[in-house]
Amino acid sequence: MRDLKSVVMEMVYQSVEFGWFMGQGWLLLCVVVDGWDGQWVMMGQLVFGPSYTWQICGVWIDFYSNFGKIGRSRRVFDEMPDRDVYAWTTIIGFNVDVYVGFALIDMYAKCGSLDRSLSVFFKLWEKNLFCWNSVIYGLAVHGYADEALKMFRGMEREKIKANGITFIRVLRACTHTGLVEEG
Repeated sequence: MRDLKSVVMEMVYQSVEFGWFMGQGWLLLCVVVDGWDGQWVMMGQLVFGPSYTWQICGVWIDFYSNFGKIGRSRRVFDEMPDRDVYAWTTIIGFNVDVYVGFALIDMYAKCGSLDRSLSVFFKLWEKNLFCWNSVIYGLAVHGYADEALKMFRGMEREKIKANGITFIRVLRACTHTGLVEEG
């Protein structure tokens, strides 16, 4: 059976258009299954073309950081030709204090970038009530009531004491999706 690298190379040779999400999945799969460590830029440029280098790097930074490979994330970050806000946020997420984390969570949630908001939230070592309230708000406002309620329950499990703002945000989540009993 052929390895993933040869399959991807054949697809590139055949001029298969990957699309951004499909290409991300292929690249990450190749790293996990075939251990392409260190070949991320070369393969990413081959699949997407050189104009997507910063996005590819962002994928790798996030990928490595989610698995606790901080050194590898930092290496990708240091080798990036251009660094965008998402790359900086991901790198900063390793050692930001709770107040900067809260500001980033809140900003991303209010801008509708829930994936980035949640990424910062989950990477914070310490989360205070403000962080939890912001992520609950972001989920609630954008129609993810069930997820907002799960976050609220997670907050309770972590023994973070809710305040009036928390309950307003949970109620908002419930009213947006008709979860009257839960509210």
